[in-house]
Amino acid sequence: MPQRFAAQVVLSASGQHETIRVLRAFQSLGFETGGVVGGSFSIEAEGARYTEVFGVTLALRADGGVAIDVGGPDADAAQGLLPRRQLPASLQPLVAAVLFTPPPAFGPTGGFMQG
Repeated sequence: MPQRFAAQVVLSASGQHETIRVLRAFQSLGFETGGVVGGSFSIEAEGARYTEVFGVTLALRADGGVAIDVGGPDADAAQGLLPRRQLPASLQPLVAAVLFTPPPAFGPTGGFMQG
């Protein structure tokens, strides 16, 4: 079964006034969307969908985070940010960021107690 990934879409100030339009746009791109909470919502799909829409390859890291390969060094990808420039031009000003939240630094996957 192909790996599924969930990312967070953070709406820009103008995007917060067009939330339904942004949700529908991501749905039309083939993503399942979650409810809007505090100016953001989740998207979920198989890795191939992210490749088609954002031009990236995703992999699950050992710590539970998501590695983003854009085909070369990229500071934004290293911080979990997907390339917004790959979105349709009409959607770009409505989206501040699309990102993968890093796993917590505590609990069974975190390094909080390691020293």
